[in-house]
Amino acid sequence: MPKRPRSQREINAYRRSYAGEDYLYTVVTLTEAARRWKRHPMTIRRHIDSGRLCARKSDHIWLISVDSLIELWGGPKVGSLV
Repeated sequence: MPKRPRSQREINAYRRSYAGEDYLYTVVTLTEAARRWKRHPMTIRRHIDSGRLCARKSDHIWLISVDSLIELWGGPKVGSLV
């Protein structure tokens, strides 16, 4: 079962520090999400296909909403690059 965010305050603080005001930082690529959230890329693809993650494909690159990743698994895992 996926880990849920610990608190709404933690989620909001992460969103402010990560996303800021620049829209480009509100999405990550599938590879970037796999590295930051310590998940296998196929796991993320399955969640996209099932509709649990908000994502779109730009040519051959998947762009995933950071908000949907946070809602599903919480913030990035400790030790990942942010």
